[in-house]
Amino acid sequence: MIEHFLEEVESEHSEPNSEPSELKGEKSSALQSFLRRHGFMSIYSARQANCQVVRMERIYPIHVAAQLGDLKIVKMLLEDGADPLQECFDGRNAVDFARNADVNGSHQEVMELLEMGLTSISF
Repeated sequence: MIEHFLEEVESEHSEPNSEPSELKGEKSSALQSFLRRHGFMSIYSARQANCQVVRMERIYPIHVAAQLGDLKIVKMLLEDGADPLQECFDGRNAVDFARNADVNGSHQEVMELLEMGLTSISF
């Protein structure tokens, strides 16, 4: 099943603008709603997260979506240019957030998608 999903993601990346405009609008609306709901200005902007009483940690939308296991939002963020290698304050990236939140494979598809994104931009 994940192989089929990954093939769809790859084909979507190789066929820009193949999606009907009304679907693009729905995706944009879903992504904007996610960003607002979680306190982000854009897919590239960080927000401060209270992790402890004194320390503040900068996190990015890709981290939150990965931690939530939100495959749809992670896919949209990657399609819109979010960096899967983006690190937070302590050096964790989106795969690390997904891995830490994973319970019995609950975030497996998100981790696979992010890792596919990592290999596609690696040097």
